[in-house]
Amino acid sequence: MSTTGSAQNSVRRWLLEQLTPESLAHTAERITGLSDAYTEDRPREALEVLARSLREEAGLTTSGLLTLRAHLIGTLMTRMRVQRDLRTLPEISSAPLPRPVFIVGVLRTGTTLLHHLLAQDPRARAPALWELMFPSPPPDPRAHETDTRVRWTDEYLAETFRRMPDLFALHPMESDAPDECQWLMRNSFQTGNYAFTYRVPTYGRWIGRADHDMVPVYRFYRAQLQLLTWRSRGEWIVLKDPFHLSHLDALLSVFPNARILQTHRDPAKVVPSAVRICAAVRSAYSDAVALPEIAQLWIEVLPAMLDRAQATRERAPDRFVDVYYDALMSDTMREVRRIYEALEVEWSLETERRMLRWLENHPSPKRAPVHHDLEAFGWTRERLLERFAAYCKRFAV
Repeated sequence: MSTTGSAQNSVRRWLLEQLTPESLAHTAERITGLSDAYTEDRPREALEVLARSLREEAGLTTSGLLTLRAHLIGTLMTRMRVQRDLRTLPEISSAPLPRPVFIVGVLRTGTTLLHHLLAQDPRARAPALWELMFPSPPPDPRAHETDTRVRWTDEYLAETFRRMPDLFALHPMESDAPDECQWLMRNSFQTGNYAFTYRVPTYGRWIGRADHDMVPVYRFYRAQLQLLTWRSRGEWIVLKDPFHLSHLDALLSVFPNARILQTHRDPAKVVPSAVRICAAVRSAYSDAVALPEIAQLWIEVLPAMLDRAQATRERAPDRFVDVYYDALMSDTMREVRRIYEALEVEWSLETERRMLRWLENHPSPKRAPVHHDLEAFGWTRERLLERFAAYCKRFAV
């Protein structure tokens, strides 16, 4: 073995050894000067399960480990800073939250397009990526031009594009555009997005258990939304994350007045697209990325997510509005107006003008270079649809 290879192996071993809740918290506390990384047992337990799964199962490269370690330390720093804000500004916790509208649906079903369109309404509050990544201190819209967190997010996106060049064709991201709730959920180390980004089957089974209590996670998530909307409220807040599907009971327990837009699309088109975006993300951290293995994972996970969502729908049917991908893509503005009517929100010409301008300025997601080649993953359409039979029958997709 060369000297360079030996040195890289030594660095990798050291990084793996440092991937523990204790080591990560020690560094985060030293940087922030705060000392309450684990005020509750569950976040520490979650990070312990995640870190063990990352060390033993993810097949991370040295550069992947370096990036991951920085991300986890940054998440702990954000968690502590949010907790500090909630302590020192107690009025945030009592501030009313704008009425929430959640967009949920499995990956690649039009959720991103719908999220961006609803965010164009001047009455809506849709937290931008930079706010979700760096929620502390509470954002002040008057200081947006000088807020260094916008620049930090731009730098993050530039580095992410360098590491994952295929990602942005599949899932465009901008610092000032709305993004997924997973950035806030990560601050409790409990989100299905980790099982999407890394090969962590043990963690995925842990968070996917039917008895896994997500109510405390959603309470902390809600507190972070109160922080984000404290100085900039809006009449309602538009939020989106596919992994809410697994935990809608907990979500509605914490947000009883929420409305939920659930998107639907043919699973035989969803799965190959989801597999490729998952592979694009994982390849930035690991050289051991196998498309058939990822396909098998999501063909098992996605029906389970949909079944859980259906169980919640049957208990609270009035909370849901169905949105079909084909209708959204074929006549976008007609479908959005129908959604407004279902939500009992007044339509306005200004909202329509802003949405049309956004559509003109952004390429349609349907033009993304995605190849629906199930056979490459060892599946046929017929075999896959057997797994989704109940969902397809129920929603006629």
